[in-house]
Amino acid sequence: MFNKRVTFIILSILFCGFLYAASPYATITYAEGTSFLLVRGGKTTAYQVSSNEVFGLEIKPGDIIQTSASTFLELSINPISATVQIAENTSFRCDADETGTKSSGELYYGRVRAKVAKLTGTSTYRIVSPSLVAGVRGTDFGCDVISRIGSPILNRVFCFEGSVLVAEAAGTTMNTVIILKDEMVEKVVTVGKEGDAAAPASEPVLEKKDISEEVITFWKTRSFSEASPVITAAVTGAKPAVSDIGPEHTVRNKRIPNTAAIILIGLGSATCITAAVYSGQVHGDSPFIAPAQSAGIVMISSGIVLALVSTLID
Repeated sequence: MFNKRVTFIILSILFCGFLYAASPYATITYAEGTSFLLVRGGKTTAYQVSSNEVFGLEIKPGDIIQTSASTFLELSINPISATVQIAENTSFRCDADETGTKSSGELYYGRVRAKVAKLTGTSTYRIVSPSLVAGVRGTDFGCDVISRIGSPILNRVFCFEGSVLVAEAAGTTMNTVIILKDEMVEKVVTVGKEGDAAAPASEPVLEKKDISEEVITFWKTRSFSEASPVITAAVTGAKPAVSDIGPEHTVRNKRIPNTAAIILIGLGSATCITAAVYSGQVHGDSPFIAPAQSAGIVMISSGIVLALVSTLID
């Protein structure tokens, strides 16, 4: 009996490992606006938000996303259960180690906001801007790199929930500060005639202050869609809904229950098949076979119900 249980556990672990390996590093779970560019391996591809391939589009470490005016994207980073919002007119690079648990983002310009689940073990997530680095272990925070005509470049890190460790991107390790809920850090960088940031005579100490009304106003209508990283990894496409907002047409791709249905039916089928194979190997006398088959049938049935509900809603 011990060997039978060990065999069943090994099969389950292998199957779960297969699912994890098959899931992409990140996927687009929400898109609104007109278009964006995806730079991968030096090749630039343009995407229209109205395209069915945008919802669930795989994002790989090293990809650079550049959004156009009025375009907002939301990514789910699977290995660390994090969600990243990329605002309009933003250039943002996604990166991670081989496991994906040490993830980061590099903000060249624009605005981003991230919601990171409580990280465990050696998992980390941080956002780097030209002047500031923000590292977290579980929070709702964001970064801005804003440049207006005739004004210096504003680098900002803000926190809506939890805490964020903010440091100089190219300064001493001692120049750090921890910001909490409704606090932020700002650093203004003067740009030289040739476009290079002018080096300050001395490195000022980072100081936190109350979050500005401008930041609150910008993000208050941009709540996270709370898309599940596991569920959205299996999305292959969804029919976009078109709505008129002002003089332009804005297209929004949203998560639908069909995603969960795909996962449930797939897991249920795999569970039933695994139980059937295991039953044939041990002559069907294992006490784990019947519960496994029942669980598989329940998952398949639930998936079918969700698919029907999705059809009615659509």
